[in-house]
Amino acid sequence: MPRNFELHRIFTKAPSFETNATWSELIPRGRGFIVVDSTDTPVPYTGVEANSAQNELRLGYYANQTLSIGRNATIRQHHHSENHMKHCFDYLRQSLMCASDTTLETLQVDNEGNKPAVDG
Repeated sequence: MPRNFELHRIFTKAPSFETNATWSELIPRGRGFIVVDSTDTPVPYTGVEANSAQNELRLGYYANQTLSIGRNATIRQHHHSENHMKHCFDYLRQSLMCASDTTLETLQVDNEGNKPAVDG
C-alpha cells in the first residue's frame, strides 16, 4: 500500500514510557537477529546475522535518545531549530521503514568473548 511521508510526532518526543513503547513496536522479536544454520550449498554457513534495517532503526532510536538528553544545550548550538531536527529524525525513521537495507550483517565478537555486535 503506497504511503506518503508525514510527520509522526510520537517519534520526535523526548523519551518516555509512551515514546519508548512506540519505538519498541518497530523492532521485531529477537531485535532483528537471525540464526543461520545451513550446511547446504552453495555457501555453507552457521552463525548469527543481524538485519541491517533493524540495526538502522535502533540507531535512529538511540540517536533520538541521545539528542533528548542534551536537547537544550545541543540544539541551541546547532543552526537548525529543534522542530527541524525532529522532522529529520522522523524522516530517517520513515525512510528506513520504507526502503531499508535488508543485508544480513555478521556479528563480531571480540577476543575476550564479549557480547557480539554488528559492526556495520
